[in-house]
Amino acid sequence: MDLQREQIERQFDRAAATYDSVASLQRQMADRLLAKMPSTFDGQLVDLGCGTGDLLQKLAHRTTATNLTGVDISSAMLEQTRLRVPQARLIKSDIASLPVAENVFRWAVSNAAIQWCDSGAVFSELRRILQPGGKAFLSTFGPGTMKQWRETLASVSGDDRVHSFLTIEQLKAQLKAAGFASVESKTEMVDIQFDSVRAMFDSVRKLGATNARRDRPTGLSGRKWLQQVTDAFEETRDSNGLITLTYECCYLFAH
Repeated sequence: MDLQREQIERQFDRAAATYDSVASLQRQMADRLLAKMPSTFDGQLVDLGCGTGDLLQKLAHRTTATNLTGVDISSAMLEQTRLRVPQARLIKSDIASLPVAENVFRWAVSNAAIQWCDSGAVFSELRRILQPGGKAFLSTFGPGTMKQWRETLASVSGDDRVHSFLTIEQLKAQLKAAGFASVESKTEMVDIQFDSVRAMFDSVRKLGATNARRDRPTGLSGRKWLQQVTDAFEETRDSNGLITLTYECCYLFAH
């Protein structure tokens, strides 16, 4: 998948101040990763795509904060992380190309970030920077994510305009191709409900979750198009009057 790095950086710079207000699912995913990790650990740990530092802050309670490194493409996100974990080492970088030496880290985590990158390149970098026997705890999204959005936009525009996601099997195959000896995985479908189309749009915007593919469709925008999309979403309300977006949450545990 060919992604526009500059677009990803811009969208998360803009979203840094609002991300935590709408990131309840991402916090839930972080908790799933924490549940698989030791209650205490030593050795160096890196958080790839650390965002506003929520997961890194929680990890600081399980080890010394000076053991922690956070990497993110967004300077504004890293500023938020600095406020939460001031002792951590922070690096501004694309996580698919890390300015880090080989065999540095014993642990790696990445929560809801891999989907914004060339995941195969990220996994190769993970294998390079992890020590022998190192472990990675990863979460991302699968192709079932935002299926209602995909279907509704397709009905209006003839294209789905939704970011592309790999299947859990494709991600596992990439990890093994990168040299990981063992990979466990699981998926779960989570429904997020909204009382209005505006609330749904605002939630996606505040997360910075826009389509970053270089070949993403263009055109067909403006007030008329937006009204058509809004009307189409209104027709998806359930018996309780709520609008649902489904997310396919994928978890991978590799060593």
